[in-house]
Amino acid sequence: MPDASTRSFRRAGVFLALVATAWFLFIAPGVSLATTDASSPDDPVETLRQQLLELQRQMLEIERRHTEEIEALKEEIQVLRGNSAAVAVPEEDEFAALRRLAELEAVKAEQSTTEEQEDAFTAKGLSLQALNPE
Repeated sequence: MPDASTRSFRRAGVFLALVATAWFLFIAPGVSLATTDASSPDDPVETLRQQLLELQRQMLEIERRHTEEIEALKEEIQVLRGNSAAVAVPEEDEFAALRRLAELEAVKAEQSTTEEQEDAFTAKGLSLQALNPE
């Protein structure tokens, strides 16, 4: 026979189960219905009207931000055009710099190709890919 503490735990467990069941059966559906009824208007036309007003407000906000961004970009272009005229480099100097860079790249390319040729491994008779059509 169970002792008194075990019986009291069982009674408490049964009581909690009954309270939880009553909550889910009677109280919770009323709470959820009350929240859905309060948030949704009765007239679907009014709902659409509110959505349309919200979309119009969002479009106006987007247009405002768009015009601000365009104005900021125009100002940046003005600043860049003003600075580029002062920093303009003669074309001959640009061509000379490009020639020097091309020569340096050509030297680097020649050095890398000679190193690659020295390390290359050729297995002339071991290539069997021609026999395998996959």
